[in-house]
Amino acid sequence: MKKIICILGPTASGKSNLAINLSDKYNLQIISVDSVMVYKDFNIGTSKPSKEILSNIKHRLIDIKKPNENYSTSEFIKNLYQELDKIYLKNKIPLLVGGSMQYFNAFFQGGLSDTGAIDLTIRKKLESDLENDGLDEMYKKLSKIDNDVVKNIHQNDKYRILRMLEIYFTTGDKPSRIFSESKKKNLNFNFLKIALLTKNRQILHNLIIDRMNFMFENNFIEEVSNIRNTYGTVRPLSSVGYKQVVEYLDNKSDYDNMKEKILYATRQLAKRQLTWIRHMHGLTVHMNNDSVNIDNRVEDYLNK
Repeated sequence: MKKIICILGPTASGKSNLAINLSDKYNLQIISVDSVMVYKDFNIGTSKPSKEILSNIKHRLIDIKKPNENYSTSEFIKNLYQELDKIYLKNKIPLLVGGSMQYFNAFFQGGLSDTGAIDLTIRKKLESDLENDGLDEMYKKLSKIDNDVVKNIHQNDKYRILRMLEIYFTTGDKPSRIFSESKKKNLNFNFLKIALLTKNRQILHNLIIDRMNFMFENNFIEEVSNIRNTYGTVRPLSSVGYKQVVEYLDNKSDYDNMKEKILYATRQLAKRQLTWIRHMHGLTVHMNNDSVNIDNRVEDYLNK
């Protein structure tokens, strides 16, 4: 079985630094699992590793898209398997690290199955139903169709509710059954899944504050302004941090209010990430200050 290490956790928990240290010590091949780091020029607000670090330790799936290009979970999965093949051909071991839990979840579920071409008629019909009936009714509809898949979807997660309904009406099959078949893809992997957490919520909140302050000390506002001037209003500018700075640049909030909004949005993001983690199976939990035990666990895993 092919070994593969995954490090996931809430924002600001120290995942990237841990991955860099482990990669440097054990010659692991880092693959970024981050839905915004894929975009060029989105650096400070994503805490993307510095150019110096990236030149010394390669990070795959970083800076692979222009900000005005779309990027989906299915495209990530496709890119991920391509990178895994390259790494295994070199007889190296991949290390996946990031906080995009939807990406991790899709991979752990075996990737997104081939559900056929997107039927735009079905998509438009579902969007019309959503507008007429509301998200709550769409959630109930999905519950009646596939009670298993709905257990892992929050009732306010519009994207995933519509996506699951789209899969069902496109294929005529329950998404849960399709994903069950897809899981067989991962039977060839020997996973080490590490969830990097903090001892309590306050520690995480303090780390989030430190991260935010660092961003502004390193010209985050200038980065957002440059992105807008170059690309206009692009989709990744709606991500946490960037969205609030855009509002500030548009005079919709003052400086202090912007920072408060970023803190709140980042804490909510961390909360959602932790919810994902609680529902994932096979994770080994470590505290973010537990580097010695993490190192020992990785070494034992690699030597098996």
